[in-house]
Amino acid sequence: MDIYLDTCSLCRPFDNQNNLRIKIETEAVQFIFEQIKKKKMKWIASEVLEFEINQINILEKRIKVLSFLKFADSKIKYSDKIEDIAIKIEKKGFNLLDALHISSSISSSAKYFITTDYEILKLAKRYKSDFSIQFVNPLDAINKL
Repeated sequence: MDIYLDTCSLCRPFDNQNNLRIKIETEAVQFIFEQIKKKKMKWIASEVLEFEINQINILEKRIKVLSFLKFADSKIKYSDKIEDIAIKIEKKGFNLLDALHISSSISSSAKYFITTDYEILKLAKRYKSDFSIQFVNPLDAINKL
């Protein structure tokens, strides 16, 4: 199963774990990484993802999240094509950086775009028929295994 994890998902283990939903999503992200390490899932990252991770203000968190990238099976390079698709996606109400992530995942072989950002999931549901990928939160992703 080819997947694209966005920055929100990668940061989930570093969020406040007092909220049950966050704790469950953290466990799901950790399970996904176990599957990636066992080669049961193929993680496709992107230069957009690396750029956004590098914007994390807290140095320790940035270093930890960047360290996840070593488990990526491949990385989509930024291109004019990615940008063109992202501009069309942005017109649906997604912010530009999210649109660039989505465009990167569409340009890859990913089947699932995994995010903990419920605004992305809400918009993606509205435009479901416009996308070649499925948008899921980490828990839904592991249920599809």
